[in-house]
Amino acid sequence: GVAVLDGHLYAVGGLSDLSTYLNSVEKYDPKTNQWRNVQSMSSKRFYLGVTVLDGSLYAVGGSSGGRTWLNSVEKYDPVKNQWSDDTPMSSKRQLPGVTVLDGSLYVVGGRNDTSVEKAVISTTSTTSAAMSINTVELPTFVVLFVAFIAVHI
Repeated sequence: GVAVLDGHLYAVGGLSDLSTYLNSVEKYDPKTNQWRNVQSMSSKRFYLGVTVLDGSLYAVGGSSGGRTWLNSVEKYDPVKNQWSDDTPMSSKRQLPGVTVLDGSLYVVGGRNDTSVEKAVISTTSTTSAAMSINTVELPTFVVLFVAFIAVHI
């Protein structure tokens, strides 16, 4: 996953050599044109969603190998260079669409081991310790569109 935080580009997790799942995180500084490693996540993640909320980077869901889907969420504090576990999602999913709107983090769609998800999960940074889950049924074409975009980027 990829996101921009404080003018830096972060490359989060991924897959190496088509078989090694990564928990590494790299930070690109466009002013110096250099990449450097920052603290790794606790979980290896591929097909994850990444976004920024209130100065923190979030790594959401994904796959940690084979058919092992994740519902976990990790939060990165760039000042402390530290990842912490955040409230997990209600369902495991890879390829989630993840974004922020009006101070809330939204997870839209994705895929788990049995189906394409059609729910929206939201949280605000002020209530993330007690995540409120608002499930909204979405039309299938919206979910498939999100998954298609995630796969083809």
